[in-house]
Amino acid sequence: MMRYLLTLLLIWVPTAALGGILPVFGSACAARATDILVVETLAADEGKFQVVEVWHGPLKKAAMVTVPDLAEVARGKMVLFLINDSKQRQAKDWKPAALNFKTSVVWVKGDEFTAIQQPCNPGPAYKTTVISLPTVDALRERVQLILES
Repeated sequence: MMRYLLTLLLIWVPTAALGGILPVFGSACAARATDILVVETLAADEGKFQVVEVWHGPLKKAAMVTVPDLAEVARGKMVLFLINDSKQRQAKDWKPAALNFKTSVVWVKGDEFTAIQQPCNPGPAYKTTVISLPTVDALRERVQLILES
């Protein structure tokens, strides 16, 4: 019996130690972001985008935005939650509104989107749908509510 309990303890302790809340996308990014942009990826390897819609911030539709740190995750249409306190809006000045760039974006496909989430804890964080926000319109509405409060 003691051997059985020791075996369970040796298995459970390392597994529990690995568990934890990982960085994920959350709508709270909207509260920190100076710019919330719907963009189309132009050159993924360079992190170049064209703005197709502005949810928040001073940029205009059709503006070109370069965020080299997003090159790794740039794909198709995305919503970027960014911080930039400079007037020039240069590539080097963009920062993520969340802990990192991967968790400061959502990827849009049609009316649905995916984001980095951790559906189960302990467990990995990966790109998946956001259950509480099933559509891009729902995300836009949540962002507007956050910005108005």
